[in-house]
Amino acid sequence: MLIERDLSEPDRIVGELLQPGGVRALSQLGLADVLEGIDAVPVEGYCVVSGGRRVGIPYPDLDQQTGEKAFIDTGVNEKGSSETSLVDKKANAQATAPWYVSSASGRKEGRSFHHGRVISALRRKCQYDAPNLSVVEGTVRQLVRCEDSTRVIGITAAFRLAPRTPDGESETVVQNIYAPITIVADGCFSKFRAQPGLKLPAPKTRSHFVGIILKDIRLPIPRHGTVCLTPEGPVLLYQIGNKGEETRMLVDVKGKLPSVADGSLKVSLQ
Repeated sequence: MLIERDLSEPDRIVGELLQPGGVRALSQLGLADVLEGIDAVPVEGYCVVSGGRRVGIPYPDLDQQTGEKAFIDTGVNEKGSSETSLVDKKANAQATAPWYVSSASGRKEGRSFHHGRVISALRRKCQYDAPNLSVVEGTVRQLVRCEDSTRVIGITAAFRLAPRTPDGESETVVQNIYAPITIVADGCFSKFRAQPGLKLPAPKTRSHFVGIILKDIRLPIPRHGTVCLTPEGPVLLYQIGNKGEETRMLVDVKGKLPSVADGSLKVSLQ
């Protein structure tokens, strides 16, 4: 069972540039199609800008195979003669497997996209293509622990039922759901971090990445994630859509975030 607090498309700026290894991992999991139909942009490498200097760092070409050579175990057999044998052939085959993700540039491409669109695509994949998986909207209130061992054996969650009255009000049902494995994946500010026995450190926020959407600009190297090293801190730019040439700019703002309401943040960014 997959429990999401809100199944509507999120509007956040996080996790919008996927490296080639991530694209390949999605393909290996049978999830490559979540990057289709969401106006995702191929990413062919990085560009680092410092003052007037510009350094391009392209991703490897498709014909450049990566992975280590076969492990060779050279030893002495019972007769005293040396012998050589391959060790872990399966692991070696996986390391040197061909790059089978389609590419228009001839490189091992990444993808950049609107965060909400790829999250919605992943949820649809879970809802319609994952066997034996239930996707429900609800709020997890607490973890359920075994009284004898304190091991987590499930969760307590609140689920809102469909409206049954003419005024549109709906009823909330709270129930326990038990499972052999419980995975908590709700971010660094999760309230479950403070649960007894987890021993997770409290997160410390030292800066904020503030996002701006730019229209119709030209990056120093097209289809490359761009990192600008400025005296005020790093600035990241990447294209997130082909339609309208949308480009995201993320500015690292150290310390306390200036106020949005009184315009201080806008002045700081300018």
